[in-house]
Amino acid sequence: MSSKRTIAVLAMIVVGLSLCDCAKKGSTRGAGDPTAAPGMSMPPDTPLKWSYEVAPTPPFEGTADVRLTSFGFDQGSTEMRPEAVGACREAVKRIQDRPESKLVLIGFADGINEKAGGEELGMRRAMAARGFLTTLGIDATRMQVSSFGALFSTAQDFETIKQGHERKVEVWLLK
Repeated sequence: MSSKRTIAVLAMIVVGLSLCDCAKKGSTRGAGDPTAAPGMSMPPDTPLKWSYEVAPTPPFEGTADVRLTSFGFDQGSTEMRPEAVGACREAVKRIQDRPESKLVLIGFADGINEKAGGEELGMRRAMAARGFLTTLGIDATRMQVSSFGALFSTAQDFETIKQGHERKVEVWLLK
């Protein structure tokens, strides 16, 4: 085997292993992110507790208790993907029997392509999710929107899969 071919094969193995590592770990934010799949929806039996050390902008009223779901967006977009629609419907099912409960929707942006204006883009993503949740019967007064923007972004230029996981909205149930 030629040295160029050996180097190419080793490079492919390294890239493959790093992609597998990204898919297993998902986002490095908070208490870990089991939503590493492209749709970013979380199984309903996997509650995550709030573990961010700072508040998003604007700070929300109440205490975030359990993350109901998380779903991704395309780069620069606020358009809800089909898998996000499904994730929102699952979240609505989980809170239908709790009419007193309130939600906070927190938008995120990746730190490479969306860093400039990331906080505003995250906010627009959260507002898009709120708009969709209102069409599913959740009163807008029960929801607050906020944004972390690219504050927790950890992806490097070459980590396009990880960047994709950073473009999301998280839906949290408030206590």
